[in-house]
Amino acid sequence: MGPPITRSHLSFPWLLLLLWLSATLLSTNAQSTDENESMSLADPVSTTPPTSTTPIISSTSTTTSSPAATSSAAVNNTNPITVVLANCSFGHSHCSKVQRAAETAAAELTQVVNIKVGITVKLDYFSFCDRSCANDTYGFGVPGSQFALNAKSSGVDRNYIYPQTLARQLVQFIKISTWADYDVRIAINHDVYMNAVDYEAAKSSGWNGTGVPPGGKYWFQGDGDIGDNQVDMVYIILHELIHGIGFISSWAAYFYIPQSPYYKLVEGIFEEEELRLVTPEPTLYIPGEAGQAYITGFESTMIFDKFLNVTYESLNETDFISLQNFTMTLQNFCLQRQDAFVINFLHSFLNEASESRTSAQLFKAMSTPGTVTFNFRPASTNDSVYMTDAYLNTTYSSNLTLLTGDNLVHPTLNEYTGPSNPPGLAISHLTDDYTSSLDFIMTGIFPTGSTLAELVDEAYKDVSNITYHDLLPNGTMVPKVYRSPIGPGILRVLDAMGFSTVLARTDPDRETIDDDNDSQQSCDWKWLYPKPPQSTSSASLPRPLVIPASFSTAPAICYHLVLLLLVICII
Repeated sequence: MGPPITRSHLSFPWLLLLLWLSATLLSTNAQSTDENESMSLADPVSTTPPTSTTPIISSTSTTTSSPAATSSAAVNNTNPITVVLANCSFGHSHCSKVQRAAETAAAELTQVVNIKVGITVKLDYFSFCDRSCANDTYGFGVPGSQFALNAKSSGVDRNYIYPQTLARQLVQFIKISTWADYDVRIAINHDVYMNAVDYEAAKSSGWNGTGVPPGGKYWFQGDGDIGDNQVDMVYIILHELIHGIGFISSWAAYFYIPQSPYYKLVEGIFEEEELRLVTPEPTLYIPGEAGQAYITGFESTMIFDKFLNVTYESLNETDFISLQNFTMTLQNFCLQRQDAFVINFLHSFLNEASESRTSAQLFKAMSTPGTVTFNFRPASTNDSVYMTDAYLNTTYSSNLTLLTGDNLVHPTLNEYTGPSNPPGLAISHLTDDYTSSLDFIMTGIFPTGSTLAELVDEAYKDVSNITYHDLLPNGTMVPKVYRSPIGPGILRVLDAMGFSTVLARTDPDRETIDDDNDSQQSCDWKWLYPKPPQSTSSASLPRPLVIPASFSTAPAICYHLVLLLLVICII
């Protein structure tokens, strides 16, 4: 060990270096690698949750209830979710209906999820055929951005990527300049509405041939009775909103699905059988405007994926794969320079990496129905309603089963799974077995002929009242009955990811994550290739931004200040 540091050992250049390092560590400016659509950045806005809410579709109060057909979301100025209808050119009347439906859906979410830091949802309502023809798909919902959080507090797991909505709840007291303008992006296809219009019936009902005809695929509150072939727009937007706040997986057959941009890079070069792999999203870089494509490794997966397990039958035996553990293994497969050229990367992965065999097993498993489950973590408090309510304790004690099977490679969902949408969306749903359950909102097919309120009534009619207590701003605990279209199972998924909910009553900073399993890639791909320009039209998830731990906690800042003062005193 060298001599202790004394005044003679610290020259003026070293002092300047220490000053510079401390100033750097205190900076809160993180480099943005967000895609161009989200490059106009805004600081987080702290919005107080509503002090009082009127039930919209859910009937959560034991003392008051509103008619299901009325919408108080449109006039609820205290809602911490702001909906921006950024694109709708179908007349004021029709676009106003879309806006009100979105605000109603947002109010439903805030009834049961504690959004402590206000978020903004961008909603685009347009004809998909104006860009790429996909008339059979209703739309999609994705996070506006995603983040790698290095904080060791606030319940953060540094091995996973967080959707912006959740990231803002977890680091709510820190000013971060890298937030995207929109926390959630939703797009709805007007073509689907128009394809279902009966023009003769529309004229008979008084339509004069101008504007949007009535009776299309989407039903809006105030339209009268819902038609047998109509879908409640609030249902659609609420479903997509839940995807957008994080109910979305990173696992998919990226090299096999024809709609995937990665498939286009290897099409015709490898045998079809070789491409049957399920992995997280590859880390893709294309230097320059039209350079070669490089894949250096695999991205970290979304926090949703932390809780997924795969169980399948193989050779008359039951095999089990923890996607959490497999993700850590894949993080160590990383190539550099010419080895990372997309063809070379995939060739090396197939022929040299044992991980490729597991990826092939995952493809076979996920091509089979009922093989993937979302496993709940134990209730964090003994007074959680999931522990105290007999029905919830029995029904939601272990897991939910996700949608697998043909949807992995041949999506038949109502949602857009084209080149610009994450392929992992296919398994980010519950199986059809949940269609008649309390968790119907996240199944893969949108139901027709029933309003969302009617679906809620049908689902809860044979279930005993689920009672929880809501804490008012004055400290009073008020008993309420849970009757939300966001079922208790879906709510427990959100709680596991890190959201605070009314049934679990947890807070985002409730614990510190054990980081013993921190994954480190074997090569620093960030500095090998320049980042290419990003398309503004893509709906795919942007590359994660890294928020350093020193920017995420006040104690870290204090530590560096003390260190700086100590050095100055020694000198």
